Amino acid sequence: MSHVLNLNKPLNISSHGAVSSVKKKLSVKKAGHAGTLDPLAEGVLLVCIDEATKISRFLAGMEKEYEASITLGQATDTFDSEGKVTGTSSIADVREEDARRVIEKFTGIIWQVPPMYSAVKVNGQKLYKLARKGNIVEREGRKVNIKEIEITSYEPPIVSIRVVCSKGTYIRTLADDIGKELGVGAYLSGLTRTRVGNFSIEDAVGLDEDMQKGLVSMDSALSYMPEIRMRSEAAVKLQNGVRVEYSINNVSNFRTVDEMHKMAIYRLKNDDGRLFAIARIEEGVIRTERVFSTKPKEVF
Repeated sequence: MSHVLNLNKPLNISSHGAVSSVKKKLSVKKAGHAGTLDPLAEGVLLVCIDEATKISRFLAGMEKEYEASITLGQATDTFDSEGKVTGTSSIADVREEDARRVIEKFTGIIWQVPPMYSAVKVNGQKLYKLARKGNIVEREGRKVNIKEIEITSYEPPIVSIRVVCSKGTYIRTLADDIGKELGVGAYLSGLTRTRVGNFSIEDAVGLDEDMQKGLVSMDSALSYMPEIRMRSEAAVKLQNGVRVEYSINNVSNFRTVDEMHKMAIYRLKNDDGRLFAIARIEEGVIRTERVFSTKPKEVF
């Protein structure tokens, strides 16, 4: 069952716990998620099953969309509702137009510092483990892309927002930064991931539903990548770890890289349409990143 499951993760369960439930219900031995969701968050969690675990990192990098609730007037050490309150302020002077003006400032490429209560590692140690011991360490900022952000509801102290962002964006940190910019503090009080790439919450299935309805083939999950059809001899070489030239002699649907929108990574298929690898083209040579077992076509 080498598929990707579009799971609607419920609240109060970790991503690891959700994956364990999926493995048990589908009776599979191997599964993993492509991008974690905190226990206090719900929504789209992509679970890669069996051979599809090889593509998790290619799915984790896809664009994400969230609906979030931010509580103004208080800050916490975890940046969410589970944390210890570290400051309280009046929000009497915060108008809706103030919130909209501040939130608009976070559009585009911004720097974020990962929260102490996160799984990011510093010197080999996870930050949340250090935080629980009372150790606050310096963290390096990272660039993230907030492609869209808007207020969907303003009912003080709650501000509801919709965010479309890149991989690595911490919505908890965004909430805390918005509170700081407004000068009143804020924390994340609710979060739903509504989309990962082309996977939407409308098509996701819950842990208590028929999971077969949420399964997507590996080929479909990677449909954002351009497709290259390899001639039989070249396909065999690539499957055996041999690099081949990107040329009309080896590729049955040959196009220039420019015609393929200059994508850095591609799906490789046999002449019969079976997905067998993910690869890059570097200096005119096809180099495989991941090679898959060749199983019946319907698996992929």
